[in-house]
Parts: sequence; structure tokens; C-alpha cells
Amino acid sequence: MWFELDRFSRTLIDATLATTVLLSGMVLVMLFCEQPVRRMIVARWAIILAAVMPLLVCMNPWRDSHSLSWLSRESSGAIGSGFWAANPRLPDSREEGTASTVRTIAAGEFTHRIIRELTLVYLFGAGLAVAWNVLGLWGGARLVRGSIPPSPVTKSLYIQAAREHGLDPEEFRIAICSRIRRPVVTGARRVSILIPPAFEGGELNSESLRIVLLHELAHAREGDPQFQPLAGLCQGLWFFLPHVWWILAQLRIDREFLADQRTAEILGSRSRYATRLVGLATDSDAGKEPDVANRDRLLASLPRPGWWWAGGFRNPLLQRVVMLLHCPFPIERKSPRWWNVAVLLFSSTTALFASSWTIWSQEPNPATEDPAAFSAPVENQFRVEHFVAVPRGLVRIGRSAPHVLPVLLPERFSLHVDVEASPESLARTRLAGLPLRDWDQPPPPRSETEPSPSHAAIHRVRLERDGMLLRLSIDENRVRVNLLRDHVSEWLTIEPPADDTIILRDLSIAW
Repeated sequence: MWFELDRFSRTLIDATLATTVLLSGMVLVMLFCEQPVRRMIVARWAIILAAVMPLLVCMNPWRDSHSLSWLSRESSGAIGSGFWAANPRLPDSREEGTASTVRTIAAGEFTHRIIRELTLVYLFGAGLAVAWNVLGLWGGARLVRGSIPPSPVTKSLYIQAAREHGLDPEEFRIAICSRIRRPVVTGARRVSILIPPAFEGGELNSESLRIVLLHELAHAREGDPQFQPLAGLCQGLWFFLPHVWWILAQLRIDREFLADQRTAEILGSRSRYATRLVGLATDSDAGKEPDVANRDRLLASLPRPGWWWAGGFRNPLLQRVVMLLHCPFPIERKSPRWWNVAVLLFSSTTALFASSWTIWSQEPNPATEDPAAFSAPVENQFRVEHFVAVPRGLVRIGRSAPHVLPVLLPERFSLHVDVEASPESLARTRLAGLPLRDWDQPPPPRSETEPSPSHAAIHRVRLERDGMLLRLSIDENRVRVNLLRDHVSEWLTIEPPADDTIILRDLSIAW
């Protein structure tokens, strides 16, 4: 379990790095974009790619090849010299003496423990956030199930508002829900517009109710309720990244900007809609027509654009009213096609590029090339002088059932064995769950007609594990391990080729 957690920690750290790079670029684009509809396109692609970033990191073939790794085989960068060199089993050759070795061991143990603890904290926080969003979806569905059909007057106003938007009234559903105090748009499959009973019970006049329905239909038309579950998932996965919170906050206000603009266009008067908007948000008697004096006082009290440093625009309602009345540029109803294509290319390219980075280099550190560097005190040891591994029947296509030895592999161990097998058979052999070949080289094809080559030789195999770190060498040559695909088995297993027998001599494991 701990090894799986360590492997998840590596993937999470790389995914966090990639998501931070992606969202930083998208935030910069949004900051220099003034059109709300264009910012919404950027924000939505940022949320979509951030939600699937862990999968991109796991499946990106460039990351496996380490073509963009921060730690190349010629360099021992900050992470390599700090974490790999801090391996308790591979002390840094640049430091000598007992004191330096003790410091190295302590640093490695501390780093290892901190990473595990932070990963567990992340899993707890992400689990709570995702559960909260699932609870919200369940609550929305419960509200829909507990709603009742509207009155004929409200239904006719809804049909009129849908037609003014150019929508089919049957595409969405309107209902009355007694458990809410403000209009709600919810539903992942079929969108439902829920309004409180007071809105059709005389508190709002027909004109104000029509404005409410126009505004909510504008949200439903843009697919805001369907996108909300994905936004909640992204916020749950990356709850510790401030980029996500800023993008979602900007996305919410841009949604309101566009809904307000489209509602005002249908009404034909921005000031009239702004006045009603403030009244609906602040006055329980909002449905009544305000007089001209109240409207003038409202417009005079709005902050001027130059007051932003005093926090005048922190209120979302004031931001919406200012966008309606004092916007210095025309608001686009639909983003240009070239913008959609450019944002898609930029975001996808940035996501693929960033997901190729890794701070966990699998290349050997020049300071630890000496196989004799594994010099930890041996407390336990298991030895087998001679073991013949014969095929035991196929459990997978082209693979034999493994032989399981009674050794539970700990987090830190050193294994040495001499394997007598041909190079082709050795490449199709697995020891402790790991293939005895370089992970970027496919195994040689198994011939169905010709017997396996009989040119067997003795190959010296050495496997070392220290928590998150693995070191596999064959005949003193370092072999890279694909930690995203293969991992050390729980018990000591020997899996021979499906069509050949191998012999293991002087197998020893120390921990």
C-alpha cells in the first residue's frame, strides 16, 4: 500500500506542476482579455484540462521517455542532488564521514515522510471537496423532485421568455420549489429552472417575473448548469491551487455579465434592467416599479471606474451594474471562431507540454553509479542457492503464472541473484513483478514454431528499493524501470517466460 501511495505522490507532484503551469498561462490570457464571452471560453478550457491533467500526466509518452525531464542524466539538479542523493541507501559521495552520512539519512527520511503526509492530507481534502460537490448534485436533484408545476400565468410567461431567446420551451423545465428563496438553474441532463412560490404569489409583478425568467434562461442557454459539475470536480481536485478559485470566480461573474447583457438586449433598456436588478437583489418589494428619483439615486451612488483601488468593485452586483451602464466597449454576444480555435490550440499544447515535465528522474545519478554504494546495515537476510523456475501455465497472454517465495518484500531491501537464461528469455522474465529489461524496449516476440534459443548465459541481476526509489541493474548496467506501469510485488515472485525455463543461483535478499 505504501509503495502505491508513493507512486501516486510522484504522479500528483508532477500533475500539480503541470496544472500550475497551465492555469498560470490561462490566467494571463484572461487578464489581458476584456470580452466576457472570450474569457469564458478560456476559463472553460482551463477547467476541462485541469480536471483531466492527472490522466494526461499518467498517459503522456513524453514523460515516460523523460525528454523534458528537469533532471537529465548529465545533470544532478536541485531535486536530484537533494532527494536522490538523500537516499539512505545511496549516500552522497560528495560528503564523507559518519556525520555527513547521518545527516543524509535523516534528510531522506524526513523528506519521504513529509511527502507521504502531504499526500494523505491531499487525499482527505480532495475527498471532502468531491463529496461536497456530489452532495450538491444530489441536493439539486432532490429540489427538482420536490418541485411542483407552475401556475398557467407563470407557464405562459416562461414560454414567452423562451421564444424571445429563440429557444424551444420544451427543452427546459420550469417548476416551483418551496425550499428555495431565489431562482435556481440546475440539472445535468435536462435543465430545470426553479423559482420560489413567492415569485408567483404576488411579491413580483409579471414584468419582474419575466425578467427573472429571461435571465435564468440565458444561463440555461449557455449550458452553465451542465458545466458546473465539471467545475466542481476540478475545484475538488485542485482545492489548494489559488488559480482554480480565481478562474471559477471570474467565470461566475462573466456568466452573470453575459446573462445580464442578453436580458437587457431583449428588454431594450439597460438602465431599466439595472434598476430592476438592484431592486430584485436588495428590496423585498422589488417587483414594484421604482420611480425616477430612486433610479437617479441608484445611478449616482455607483462607484466610478477610477475608484477600483478603494475596493468599489468588490461587490459582484455593482460590477454587473457598472458593466451594464458604464461599459466602455461593446459586449460581444459570441466569441469569434478564430478565438475558439486559438484558445483550443494554446490550451491543449500547453497542457501536453506541461504534462511531459517530471521532477522524478529515472536516470542514474553520477554520484551513485557504484553498485557497492548500497551499504546499509543488514538486519535480515533470505538466501536460496538454487531455484529452477519452470513455466506454470498461462495466466495472461504470453505470460506464465509466477512462483511465489515466502518473503514479504519490505520498503527497503537489496536483492542479488545470478540468472541463467538466454537474452531473449531474460527479457521476458519478471523478478518481484519487474521485467528484466529496459522499459522502453518491447520484449522480443515469442516464436510459436521454433524453440527458444539455447544460448544461455549467467546474468547478474541486482534490485534495490528504498521507498519511492528503485534501482535495477543487469550485468552492472543500469536498467530503467517504468514506475507508472510496473511496480514491485508484495511478495518475492519469479515469473519465467511462458515457453522456457530459467535457473536462479545464489539468490539473496537483505533488508
